[in-house]
Amino acid sequence: MREDQKLIYKASDRYLDELFFIDRSSYNDRRAETEYLSEAHSRLSSPLISIAMAMLANLAVVGGNISRRGYSRRIVIASTGALLLIIIQLSVQSSSTSNPMYNLFQWVVPIVAISGLSFVLFNRGERIKGAARA
Repeated sequence: MREDQKLIYKASDRYLDELFFIDRSSYNDRRAETEYLSEAHSRLSSPLISIAMAMLANLAVVGGNISRRGYSRRIVIASTGALLLIIIQLSVQSSSTSNPMYNLFQWVVPIVAISGLSFVLFNRGERIKGAARA
């Protein structure tokens, strides 16, 4: 069996430079340009989500007073926050396939999360009642 058509890769199967610099002579590439840009921005901003998740886990374990009852409440809150962050990131990514302006929000969501978690994590000791001051 002979196949004359060119093999067309999905956006997730392409290299990063193929996602940013598409082949303008290909009809399929021009048709899926917004999908390729969305995938490229998603690949580049996903490590920031990993940093935010690590900060959430760190905050859940060391982000409060020591309790004999355990940390189950803080871990549940952090897990819910992580799930909410993933849902927001995935919804922004899926909406950016239709509108390329939403690619900016693929960067804004993790940066805002990291900034907020950094503020809470690094300034936490000053706001906890009864915490020792340096």
